[in-house]
Amino acid sequence: MKNIRFFVLCVLTTLLLGGCREYVSYTDYVQVNGVELFYAAEGCGKPVILLHGNGGSHNSLETTTRQLAQAGYLVYAIDSRGQGANKKLDEYHYKDMAEDVYQFIKHKNLVKPAVFGYSDGGIIALQLEVMYPGTLGAIATGGANIFVPGALEQSFLDKLFEDENPSPLKKMLMYEPTMTVEDMQTIQVPSLIMSGEKDIILPEHTRLIGENIPAGEVVILPEEDHGSYIKRSYKVGDLILDFFKRIGYFRRNCRLAYGLAKLLEKLSVLCSLDTLAACSEKLGVALLQNSLLFKLHSEVKTCLSADTGNDSVGT
Repeated sequence: MKNIRFFVLCVLTTLLLGGCREYVSYTDYVQVNGVELFYAAEGCGKPVILLHGNGGSHNSLETTTRQLAQAGYLVYAIDSRGQGANKKLDEYHYKDMAEDVYQFIKHKNLVKPAVFGYSDGGIIALQLEVMYPGTLGAIATGGANIFVPGALEQSFLDKLFEDENPSPLKKMLMYEPTMTVEDMQTIQVPSLIMSGEKDIILPEHTRLIGENIPAGEVVILPEEDHGSYIKRSYKVGDLILDFFKRIGYFRRNCRLAYGLAKLLEKLSVLCSLDTLAACSEKLGVALLQNSLLFKLHSEVKTCLSADTGNDSVGT
């Protein structure tokens, strides 16, 4: 009996996965804008690009990468030029980095991908959409600024300018970016602009950005600093997923198949083997035709009701 049940579950999982693009997990380099960029790709579904902060790498957003990939998105986590696994450079500019990402999007043939950028990554995301309007489908930023004077904590700026021989990356922080409020008003895509209550980016600057983007939203996270809700935290991922849901940036249910297989393994205790087998094809077809969970939920309810007389099932 256990062998037959396992076979049925395998068939069901195959049916469910049949409607999904292949789940990928790999790393590679790509040549864009005169530089070589390292990136990691994971997941399947609608594309999301992740951009790390100053001096970091794609590993800085590892938790968010995994969270979004397992939620049903194809995530590209890029090492910005001269950082992470890339060859170091003598000079850095946000506009160059925005151009890098734009060319990456074109190289990968991505259509209006969403971008989440942390700190410098958020600056790059905003700069890209200012330079190439309509390229992105959604923007989420954490701890980004659009100019320097009046945007950052004065103590952070004082320490930054104390360095008489700043590194190229630090020098960029001192004098860039140089975007304007008027630039933000040209951004027409849904944008989630976040920062921590104790961030080095002043809350009023975060509000200035979000409130001047026509489809902008502002979130100031209580008790959080510049990276506490992002690095090795699920908080920012939860906020991004909720944002995607609100704006209709829907995910494909690639990972959902595995969860459903586990659910049905539990249901097989309640449903007779014959009933489960009869429902399996219907469930698979439901996913192929429409990925909305309520259709699957309805089919599971039918299965339970037919065998146990119970017309409800927990969600």
